[in-house]
Amino acid sequence: MDKISVEKASRYCSNFSFSEIQEVCMKTMKKSILNNSSDILLEDFSQSIIEVVLMYNFSKEKINYEKIIRLRENGLTLTNISELLGIPRSTLADKLKGGR
Repeated sequence: MDKISVEKASRYCSNFSFSEIQEVCMKTMKKSILNNSSDILLEDFSQSIIEVVLMYNFSKEKINYEKIIRLRENGLTLTNISELLGIPRSTLADKLKGGR
């Protein structure tokens, strides 16, 4: 499993608000503690970012695609985002192309 570097974490969260970054960090630390891991794993960090993006969206129809676009711009793959959200990659790609 890949560890996440500070540089990569910073890139993934660029343009996030302070409270969003704080929430991502708290969720990631919690996952590491619960998994009895001394490392911060990329998978846990990515999942925490997705959880924060969806935090106030109870329906997949109301996803904030602007944040998804920022995640893509900052290095998360569409496949990774798709798997974490449970939305087909093709549907997500269509939404990001402007079919929102």
